[in-house]
Amino acid sequence: MKQLTTNIDTRILTYLSIFEEEIPDFLKDYLEIKEMKRLKGIGLFCGCDYTRLFDCRFFYSRFDHSLGVALIIWHFTHDKKQTLAGLLHDVSSPVFSHVVDFLNNDHMTQESTEKSNQEILSNAHELLALLARDQIRLEEVMDYKKYPVADNEKPKLSADRLEYMLSTGYILGHHLTLEEIKTIYQDLTLLTDEHGRTEIGFQTIKTAELFTQNACRAAKIYLSNEDKLALQLLADIMKKMIQDHDVTMEDFYQLTEAEMIALIENSPYHSIYRCFQGLEEVKGSDKEMTGKYCVHIDVKKRYVDPLVKNQRISKVSAQAKAWIDEIRFEQRTPYAYIDLEDFRNDH
Repeated sequence: MKQLTTNIDTRILTYLSIFEEEIPDFLKDYLEIKEMKRLKGIGLFCGCDYTRLFDCRFFYSRFDHSLGVALIIWHFTHDKKQTLAGLLHDVSSPVFSHVVDFLNNDHMTQESTEKSNQEILSNAHELLALLARDQIRLEEVMDYKKYPVADNEKPKLSADRLEYMLSTGYILGHHLTLEEIKTIYQDLTLLTDEHGRTEIGFQTIKTAELFTQNACRAAKIYLSNEDKLALQLLADIMKKMIQDHDVTMEDFYQLTEAEMIALIENSPYHSIYRCFQGLEEVKGSDKEMTGKYCVHIDVKKRYVDPLVKNQRISKVSAQAKAWIDEIRFEQRTPYAYIDLEDFRNDH
């Protein structure tokens, strides 16, 4: 993959080149708009990669994820409008991404961060100029949900869902290798779902099972007490800073994570943030733990039941169904806690 003027880590380029060997020429100018450049400072993993709970191979940004989604869409459609819609789908991602959903008490859908996407795109002057040059209307790239290859309803497989499941497995969870990702990707094709809509799916049961197993492993990370507590702790820190007028909600959509962290480190909550950074273990309990930082949260369950030869893998593989059901009906200890005094109602 040829080097872009916007520098991308060679390890990330190696991973992204699995989806498409070259970045299409028409896409390159769009990578340079300021709304996309800001995403280079917004991590995909919602702040968890700043803790010791997970061992990230490298920092993977919303920019990288968005480019991956665009490359997958381009690979399967060669449609510029769909590809651009996929590229731009995360421009409204705030600092620490879904932490803002936790701040907004939107634990189950985790969609509150998507509300300002259209407003941001409508005021993106560099983007509007490029679209006019390419004779593409803003309405055609503003909402990737209108394109089923780009996005669709759970548990279907889409470019967005495919990319974050693969990158989570490779970068955050270490349960996928690049060779396995290549095997998975090369088996994919476009199929037709139960409702006559186009959907990315598999040609072979064996590879569909490989993907499903690893997608469920990624889902377990997002359901883990470690992930839930880390996001809630960071959300509570940010809530305090908003109450103290140290930051505004607008800052979440304008700053990078490095800039926000600098503000935290110069706030009264810097010591709490240091505890967040040092997190290595989260404990579980069947009852609320007093005198501890303790959370009880139900979150969105992210699982995929992909098509294989026009049937859901759960219909043709008992093993795959068992993996999926484990996520669907997953039960954790109700409470997660760490040895930190609860500060949510203080101050």
